[in-house]
Amino acid sequence: MENADAFFHEFDALKFEQPARLNNPFYVDISPLGRSAYQHLKEKLLSHKTVHSHFENGGVGKMFGLLVVKNPFGKLGYLAAFSGKINETVAVHGFVPPVFDTLIYDGFYKQGERILDGFTREIETLRSADDYVFKTNELIALKQNHQKELLETALLIKTEKLRRKFLRSDATLEVLEQLSKESIDEQLRLKWRKKQMLIEQATLQDELSVFEVQIQELKNKRKALSQQLQQQLFESYTFLNARKEKKNILEIFEDFGSDIPPAGTGECAAPKLFQYAFQNDYEPVELIEFWWGPSPPSQI
Repeated sequence: MENADAFFHEFDALKFEQPARLNNPFYVDISPLGRSAYQHLKEKLLSHKTVHSHFENGGVGKMFGLLVVKNPFGKLGYLAAFSGKINETVAVHGFVPPVFDTLIYDGFYKQGERILDGFTREIETLRSADDYVFKTNELIALKQNHQKELLETALLIKTEKLRRKFLRSDATLEVLEQLSKESIDEQLRLKWRKKQMLIEQATLQDELSVFEVQIQELKNKRKALSQQLQQQLFESYTFLNARKEKKNILEIFEDFGSDIPPAGTGECAAPKLFQYAFQNDYEPVELIEFWWGPSPPSQI
């Protein structure tokens, strides 16, 4: 049997001339052969049940891609792929598989996700605890009351200052001394009251810190595990080139002077297409990528 690959889609390619070299998809320079393959895939998308259900369930559009290829027997066809997931799955009929399947239940990534979810639930449990909520609200109310008290005190001090200024105009030495003492006492009382406020707030803050220390520890664990998973994920995305040489994402980005690849690297349509082509000895002919479906709310 010449070709039993379910991911290799045949279309009416014989009447079109094959491009002399692989195109740059970002220039949107599509040959008649590529347009024919695109029309063929578009018809499939219009009747694809899984793609339809994705949009029916409120899913935003997706970046799709197709790679026109020549199989080892010289026949032209195309491979199809999409970016990320559709309906929370990466295995969709007619589309090439991912370079690395993050959705395997017993795989390190899903196991790690379940641990991360556990950390998040613990954090939310602590944040919603009655004592924590009560003391948080109590501290907020206390700070608001202190702020109000300081504003009222500042207004009173201003009023008293004006009163003393008026009395000093024709006051005796004894009265001047008394007025000066009132001013000093006033400032001392304000200073003492501010210290008392800080002590009152610190007492409540100490009680809250019992919760906040636990919450921060969980956040630190969650962050460390998330970074570890991302690192392990990048190491697991191993790509082939046409000579079947292998490099993972980290090695590829290091070659171009970048240490940290963007999240989601390797899940786009083009990497999936070239990976599958090189794994199965298909010769890439033309790459086309396009958006299909509604735009995200914040973009056009």
